[in-house]
Amino acid sequence: MHRYCDDAILVCRKSASLALEKFTELAKRLSLIINHQKTRIMKLKEGFNFIGFYFVKRKSPTSGRNSIYVFPTK
Repeated sequence: MHRYCDDAILVCRKSASLALEKFTELAKRLSLIINHQKTRIMKLKEGFNFIGFYFVKRKSPTSGRNSIYVFPTK
């Protein structure tokens, strides 16, 4: 889990639905409110914008391993 101000990203290898369910339970215990209109489950390889940055999973051109790349948005 990575938390920025009042936003969060959950990065999961498997079972994103279960992770979101558990995070929702944790948020309730901490008296936090989940904005379900902004909440979504997606593949990291599709990429997404978040707090002024673009996050995407790609293969490294040098090692060939999967890596998460972060680029500033314009």
